[in-house]
Amino acid sequence: MVEYMKKLGFTEYEIKAYFTLLEHHPVNGYSLSKQSKIPRSRIYEVVESLIQKSAAFEHIENDQRLFTPLEPRLLFMKLKDEYALMIDELNDYAEQIYNTKHEEYEQKIIKGRGDIIAFINLILKDANDRIAFSIWDEELHELLPMVEEKIKDGVSVRGVYFGQNSPIETLVAHRRIERYVAEKKDRYIIVVVDNSHVISGVISKKGTSRVTWTQEPGEIDIKDDFIAHDVMINSYSYQIDDHKYEKALDLIRKDYFCYDDDEYESFKDK
Repeated sequence: MVEYMKKLGFTEYEIKAYFTLLEHHPVNGYSLSKQSKIPRSRIYEVVESLIQKSAAFEHIENDQRLFTPLEPRLLFMKLKDEYALMIDELNDYAEQIYNTKHEEYEQKIIKGRGDIIAFINLILKDANDRIAFSIWDEELHELLPMVEEKIKDGVSVRGVYFGQNSPIETLVAHRRIERYVAEKKDRYIIVVVDNSHVISGVISKKGTSRVTWTQEPGEIDIKDDFIAHDVMINSYSYQIDDHKYEKALDLIRKDYFCYDDDEYESFKDK
């Protein structure tokens, strides 16, 4: 709680004084110093600072200066409003001076699985229309609270899911995952948000997780179309349930990636 208060602009002495006032009020400077363990030489300076922040009040009773705290609910409501206003104004100012070169979209690299998940959550929060995934079970469950919140807001979610019993019914389960794992050594992820963001790359606990994020329209369209193609192939395969179809796809893939016979035999029946 002390660290949170510091982030809201309070000093350590101010925090001690305010929390002490919550428990013991009204109190004079001597009592507040004793209860909070703030040096007497500093206590009035600290209280004056709290008064300036409207976190405490002073009144005179029997020629004594007594101090009381602002009710916590009101203090934090006030701070919330102030910070929201500051953030809005900072955002407006930053947007005005930000030199976005739309013809030169840069790819940003995010490394580390934890940082990647946190960044995807941030981008998902920006979704207003649709989200498209090519995603594995583990990553989807970590992102699920934000995804479900967006679905409640009317955002559509589509894509391909690598796992069993997807918690999002509009995701199509990828067929023959064992065969996929036999060929590929890493797990991949693609997240498309509206027509504004695409994140794609390797995300795996065993290897080095590394993804790129860009807002380049061409990259967004390519990755979105890739997911759509995967949805079509998998949806169609469930409709026909034909072994010959899967064998034909394997042979096409063998030819495309120039696999030799040994490589092909290692994964074709999975």
